Amino acid sequence: MKTRVGIWLILSLCLEVFIVSSCRGPARLRYKPVPEEVIPPSGSYLDFEDIQIPNGLTLERNKSYLYVTESLKTGMLSFKTSRPVDEVLAYFTENMPRDNWESVSVFKFRKNIMLYRKAGKNCLIIIEESAEGPDQLVVEIWVSPQGASKKTESLLKKIIKK
Repeated sequence: MKTRVGIWLILSLCLEVFIVSSCRGPARLRYKPVPEEVIPPSGSYLDFEDIQIPNGLTLERNKSYLYVTESLKTGMLSFKTSRPVDEVLAYFTENMPRDNWESVSVFKFRKNIMLYRKAGKNCLIIIEESAEGPDQLVVEIWVSPQGASKKTESLLKKIIKK
């Protein structure tokens, strides 16, 4: 009787080992995780650490200016690009919220003006055709302290009147 129980015990143990090993399947059929697609960065941060600039924009240093103190960084960066206006608009629309900017308003067509705000500051992005031709754009990024909202409004009025 003991031998029968021993034989059944050994057979059931062998059966379990066989079932478990066959569930794994051959090595070539095992699950291999698909590596995640690496998306190259589509932009970079320049003088403003919370505003990403799309690739393909060239900084025009002679038209840009910054005012920097210990607690404040404000100014305007001017860029040129041959990228289509829709791409540039879409880029900022998608990326500004990632850096915690809240969209306040957007003006489109003749001049494309995007106004954003976040704690303590405003950002005004102006995208328009260059005087060099329709295939060149000028992109200006203005950053000001939030207390300067009246100045921003008057600046907007001047820009729209141009």
